[in-house]
Amino acid sequence: MYADLGIEFQGIARGDVDLMLGAWLPVTHAAYYARFKNDMDDIGVIYTGAKIGWAVPDYVPESEVSSIPDLNKPEVKSKLNSSIQGIEPGAGEMEASEKALKEYNLAGYNLIRASEAGMLSAVARAYDSKNWIVATVWSPHWLWQKYKMRYLKDPKGVLGGAEEIHGFASKQFTQKYPRANVSVRHFKLNLADVESIELDGNATNDWNAAAKKFVDTHPDKVQAWLAQ
Repeated sequence: MYADLGIEFQGIARGDVDLMLGAWLPVTHAAYYARFKNDMDDIGVIYTGAKIGWAVPDYVPESEVSSIPDLNKPEVKSKLNSSIQGIEPGAGEMEASEKALKEYNLAGYNLIRASEAGMLSAVARAYDSKNWIVATVWSPHWLWQKYKMRYLKDPKGVLGGAEEIHGFASKQFTQKYPRANVSVRHFKLNLADVESIELDGNATNDWNAAAKKFVDTHPDKVQAWLAQ
């Protein structure tokens, strides 16, 4: 199922949902975790090295824009149309981005609220015309496989550093699905794995086929997941 993260956390805590595999800790989803942690089972870290941040295309000269404070330069602000391309209003990254606007005193900037698809479309349009853009992005994401972009340095650490992606299960999951419970606790990926699956899925809009392709080409990983 696909759902807003808040709904996913709530569903796990209530027992309406069995599993979720995309909780970012210790920063991005900290508020949800603090609220629901006593009603969920942490099934472990699926992969590490995830992060959120603001990024620009590589054709934007690093000599002009290398860090978030550089956005205060008048000439940079003008080329960016005083805008930062965001995603859904309820996303943890948007909350962090609102904080970054204040911490770096980015007065006059507009944090644009949009869907993930809206953000990606804005990046694509900017890339096609070589216009400047700053977007709220994250790793892993297939965007990094398709476009050459770089994160802006965040000297105050407002947007957080590297994070771990955890899976959570309902309190009933272990009893309901004992064999699956063992397998999901063995389920491990890395950033390249996730981005590869996402790139294939986005290209074909067939996410089942993308997952199957990964499984078929990584038998050793699958064996490790299925070990009892």
